[in-house]
Amino acid sequence: GGGSAPASARGGGIGGGGVGEAEDALLAEAEKQLKSIRRERYQREAAERRLQLALKAHDHGEIERSLRQVRAFAEASSGGVPTARQEAPQSARLVEAATSMLRQVGESNAKKKQVTTALMDCLHSDASAATSSSAAAPSAAAPGAVVGASPQASTGLKADKDWFKDVANVLLEARQCGVVPSILEQAKREVRGRQREHRERARACEELQRSLSHRDAAPQEVLIKLRKVQRLGIGTAPAGAVPATARAPA
Repeated sequence: GGGSAPASARGGGIGGGGVGEAEDALLAEAEKQLKSIRRERYQREAAERRLQLALKAHDHGEIERSLRQVRAFAEASSGGVPTARQEAPQSARLVEAATSMLRQVGESNAKKKQVTTALMDCLHSDASAATSSSAAAPSAAAPGAVVGASPQASTGLKADKDWFKDVANVLLEARQCGVVPSILEQAKREVRGRQREHRERARACEELQRSLSHRDAAPQEVLIKLRKVQRLGIGTAPAGAVPATARAPA
């Protein structure tokens, strides 16, 4: 039996093999965790780069997405309790800048929406609405007398000018707030159309006033020009404004 190994030596060999396997498993687990940490770090750095680019581009949607990712990585690295102290200083500053920009963008969007609504209200309002109630009230001119142009005409033209002034102010604010170009173009088209209507009304009033300034003006001529003013939406014919001889037959 001198050539056989002692039992204790054989047991030590078996025990040594078990320790080696445990060390290998431990090293493998450590390597696995290191790879996971590196992967998470690369992903966090990529999210921070995307957030930086989004901040430079003022991309609201991308800022929100990248900020959520950066915060999620911060929570994961801090055990689900993200705080400014636990974040790296650069990450904390980046998150603070993104949060500030999101707040500014939100305020800007709210202002833009408010101005857009005000602009649409102006465009859909009737510039001569202020004179609509007074235009329906007849004057007490003597029957058959030719009188001057109705006061509603000049009032309506003044309402037009006030409307143009209001729209110009809102348009300026809309440009400054960055309202979408399509809405601005729609507003410009509406303003140009109303400017044409305003010029036509002004010319019609001037022509009627010139006819009324002549004592020997033909009643039919006055009637035609008065009806043109009415057709363009400036007041209504006051009672007695047209001579009886000029009135159309029933």
